[in-house]
Amino acid sequence: SKKTAEVRPIKLNLDNSINTRASSMESITAELASSFIESSLGFDSEQSKLDSLQKISRSLAESTRNNDDNAASSTAQSWIDLMEGTQEETAMLRDTFIKSLLENCHPNETNDNTEEEDEEIIFDLIEASFACLASLITLRCNDNNSSSNNEGKKKKKKMPAPLFGEEFVTAIATDVVQALKFVSDNENSTAVKSLLLALLRVDRPRNEMCVSTVRDLILLPASSSVNSGDGSASNESSAACVAQVLSKSITAGVITSVPGTAGMDEEELSMRRETAVLNHLQDMRDVFLNVALVCSASLSSDENNGTASVRIMLESIQEVYDIAEFAVESQLETLLNDKASPIISRLVKKQEEATTADSQPQTSVVDCGMEEDFDGHEAQLSHLYQTSNAATTMKPLYAKMSKAAVPTTSLKQLESDLNAITEKLKNDDAELWDERLDALIHLECILAGEVASISSEARQLCIEKMRKMPMSDQFNDLRSQITHQACRCIIAFLFEFRDYIDQDPQLHQSVAHFVDCCIPAILNLCGCAQSKIMSTAGMNCMMCLAAVGGTTGFPRIIPKLCDEILGGKKVHKNRKIGSIMA
Repeated sequence: SKKTAEVRPIKLNLDNSINTRASSMESITAELASSFIESSLGFDSEQSKLDSLQKISRSLAESTRNNDDNAASSTAQSWIDLMEGTQEETAMLRDTFIKSLLENCHPNETNDNTEEEDEEIIFDLIEASFACLASLITLRCNDNNSSSNNEGKKKKKKMPAPLFGEEFVTAIATDVVQALKFVSDNENSTAVKSLLLALLRVDRPRNEMCVSTVRDLILLPASSSVNSGDGSASNESSAACVAQVLSKSITAGVITSVPGTAGMDEEELSMRRETAVLNHLQDMRDVFLNVALVCSASLSSDENNGTASVRIMLESIQEVYDIAEFAVESQLETLLNDKASPIISRLVKKQEEATTADSQPQTSVVDCGMEEDFDGHEAQLSHLYQTSNAATTMKPLYAKMSKAAVPTTSLKQLESDLNAITEKLKNDDAELWDERLDALIHLECILAGEVASISSEARQLCIEKMRKMPMSDQFNDLRSQITHQACRCIIAFLFEFRDYIDQDPQLHQSVAHFVDCCIPAILNLCGCAQSKIMSTAGMNCMMCLAAVGGTTGFPRIIPKLCDEILGGKKVHKNRKIGSIMA
């Protein structure tokens, strides 16, 4: 009790010190905001406004810095308390402060000064206003994350009132678009881009999420070549700025939604990231189209293909391409058709970046962790998994293909090869499973050889022969190599035929019937309880069916997918997941 009596005064003094410091920081924050409001509403000079705003910017920058400094934490909390205060006096100060920041995001129309110094001060004032708004939005994201992490420890925190939602974006949209066209080539343009990235963050409060509003009111007008009334150079620079924002927001969204884990298979992680990037590109489809059109037109022009803006656009597309090659390339080809070639030809694949001496051998088509299925036949199967140099220069879909593509020289040769594959797949002898695996690999090589581009007769022959193959039996096989390779064949088949099924109704009907027959077997693979690798391969296959199925899709499978989703406890959860993904 004596020790307790000695410690209690020390603890009380410490608590009083912390409370005093917090109240002091809160008063400093309110004083900074009030000083800036007085400068904005009064007759102070632009330099006086800028000095006041720069103090706020430094305070906010210190608050958003990720460190363990107690002073920074206290400053951040004081700004959060100001933003979330419910008292009438605090709310009035906050609303007036945000309104003053908005008013300083554009030049004062009543100011007739044209001196270079005054223009530079106004420009710095606009940049500082954007930077402050970006920091305030980021602070609310950080506060939202911390309250979510502590949800299990204490009562859930009440959702704060929306401050930076659709009304805010609508009010600032015109100023941001003008800023993008005016400062995007300047090194000080980071503030407006930081504001956009803050508005596009996936961890914002739910009642402030307004990605579609940011897209429609800011990103689309800023990247559109139609609305460029001041020349192509301005349009290129604003499109480059939008490309940077789009690239960084997609990268941040993918990292958040698909975090890499030590135990996750590399191919599974890659497939999930491809799907995540594809979803983001679909959400920003028109923005990505605008950026790609400007980039393609500039690359096709002899005058503009070496400008800094074009280089920025290419670098931004390359950043997303490094995460998901197939998603970016497929979207470029779908949106731009022939105009995509100037961009695609300049994108660098990961395989091309590594030198031959330092390059690691590629992973075979066998999943990691599936060696137990060899049963001591590694030497017998070694000829199936020798990675060829030709396979590394093909489309991203075939980056891990174990053999080189097989070009089709004639319909007779194609029919002979497909008949041989069918005969091998019909052989259900358990000891000859390696022959069936060899046949599936050969089928993928034929598809990779662009057999679909030869002629309509080749396409029709290919689909007729594949419909006669026992593909469903391959998905039900007990060996994960067989099921995995069967998934690769189905995905490759739909990828190669996706552009032609939209043009040929008869071909689409045949392909839809083939997919309709395979769906039940793939769903069975999703629900495989004996092997996590096999069930993951099935779910990835379902994702790819939706991603490469062309623009028409396969409506006949929707009732089956709905039955799986609504099947209750009788249906395995992975079957439901696969159906939802598709």
